[in-house]
Amino acid sequence: MYYPAKITCSEKLSKTLYLKRIKILSDGIKEPLPFQFLLAWVPGVDLLPMSVADFSDGEIVIIVKERGEGSRALIRLHSGFLGVMGFYGAGFKPWGYKRILFVAGGSGIAPFFYLARKACEEGVTVDLVWGVRGGDELFNPRRLLDTVNKDAAIYVATEDCSTGYCGRASMLASRVIHENPGKWDLVIASGPQGLLREVCSLFSDTGVELYINTEALVKCGVGACGSCVLKPHPLLLCRHGPVFKCRDIEGFLKGGGSA
Repeated sequence: MYYPAKITCSEKLSKTLYLKRIKILSDGIKEPLPFQFLLAWVPGVDLLPMSVADFSDGEIVIIVKERGEGSRALIRLHSGFLGVMGFYGAGFKPWGYKRILFVAGGSGIAPFFYLARKACEEGVTVDLVWGVRGGDELFNPRRLLDTVNKDAAIYVATEDCSTGYCGRASMLASRVIHENPGKWDLVIASGPQGLLREVCSLFSDTGVELYINTEALVKCGVGACGSCVLKPHPLLLCRHGPVFKCRDIEGFLKGGGSA
């Protein structure tokens, strides 16, 4: 079902990323698990799957990157109403681990903040490696963490070499892991499919558990339309994911995707 909602805050975080705070205007929506997602309906334009960057007291935070007509319309919607459906996906609760390394590419950073807050409540620290193409795509992740995850380490990579490590997020993560053996018992990667492939390949022999936050075309959110099947596997992103072990979707990762 659709929940009526209103945008209460709209902020430009960087050249390519925008933050939206959305207040649900009716009762009934339940708190999501980390990595569950919503479908945001921009009236008259499109239905967009969005990661949850935070949730509290019926207010959802999302981070939007322009990808097409729908996301462009959402970015331009600085106030006003929209519809929200969700939450979808199985979610992920990695509370059996001690310390997690979250490897993000571009807007793949969005789920990090909600995961970090919920993990902190369970006594788990989440560190971040974040890579972008250009330094103008960056913002300070700590400002969205507030006092949560205060001990977290944050590493930044830029492909234009303007800030932090010069190179891709996967390469920085590889360097960080090898310089800190045994520090992390779980790695979660989120972002373009090229990044996911690289993380699964680079860290397969490290002994660290590997999970990836996948992306696919989502239309209905309940598994009826089949648009988000992770071929050749009989898995649906909207029901079984979006987080999977690398080894469980090897065929999907080999099937394509841009870096």
